[in-house]
Amino acid sequence: MKLKPREVERLLAGELRFPVVLFYGPDQGLVMERSRRWIRSRLGEAGEEWGLVQLDGERVAAEPGLLLEAAQGLSLWGGRRAVRVRHALDRITPALKALLARGEPAAAVALEAGDLGPQSTLRRFAEAAERVASCPCYRLEGAELQQRIRELIAEHGLAVDQETLAVLAAHLGADAAVTRREVEKLALYIGDRPDRRVRIGDVEAVVAEASAASLDAVVEPFLDGSPERLMAGVERMLETGHNAVALVRQLQAAMVRLVELRSRVDGGLAPREAVRRARPPIFFRQQPAYVRALSRWSRRRLLETLAELQALELALKQTGAPQNVLLRQRLLELAGAPER
Repeated sequence: MKLKPREVERLLAGELRFPVVLFYGPDQGLVMERSRRWIRSRLGEAGEEWGLVQLDGERVAAEPGLLLEAAQGLSLWGGRRAVRVRHALDRITPALKALLARGEPAAAVALEAGDLGPQSTLRRFAEAAERVASCPCYRLEGAELQQRIRELIAEHGLAVDQETLAVLAAHLGADAAVTRREVEKLALYIGDRPDRRVRIGDVEAVVAEASAASLDAVVEPFLDGSPERLMAGVERMLETGHNAVALVRQLQAAMVRLVELRSRVDGGLAPREAVRRARPPIFFRQQPAYVRALSRWSRRRLLETLAELQALELALKQTGAPQNVLLRQRLLELAGAPER
């Protein structure tokens, strides 16, 4: 059963009951965070240490009986149990079908997968099965992202005004786990400061934003038209676990920001001044890349490239070809495209 957005929180709070839940999507931090919350709702805080069995998707695909054994076996310690399958993939679908054919699993089963396309056999089975909840985990944006950041800040007993929140939201959100870590760093930096408020200066001093690494490694060489540096950056980001769709979205975000700045430059403002006045502010380390881009990218080329990147994101989700191969091929073509 595919969950609607409003049903996800009810699932994580334990109000909706399913024996198996598939968490999937491009935001792997959100996949893991929601999976942990659901497991905790089934086991309780103390149960995670003794009642949780962890499996890897590749191993389950090679030995399908492992899932049945883990989900139907009895606990040596008693109490409720859960099974967590990391890196779930289409090839575990037969194991999941065999498990459900035996009736209700004795343990709650959480499947954590990547960005499964519409043709994924695992996703299609989960969406059609009555006893499986399919929970997509897409990147939070706009008001949803701001609300999530506000909640994380409040967990540390801190407050934030709307302007500072907008700055944080502009630089976070690509991955839920990274967003949480950055807020934790902010809380440590503020420490016991009496007013307990997060200020823009705190963000600039502490937040090694989620997009900074990908801007330095991928976005900057893309904007500069440097295919060699771009490919080196793409490889580095993929090796460190970044998702292909998330990287494309970083490029899209840069294009959207540049379209806005381009309008100001076309209206007579100097590129450097347009970047300096940007709101939310652009981090100082990123400003030179945006200034250079405004000097060489026309509004038309920005809009055309944005459309091509949106088409690439859709292709990454729908194609049967390996995501990373398609990512490299299209980014090379776009980075090497002549000025338009």
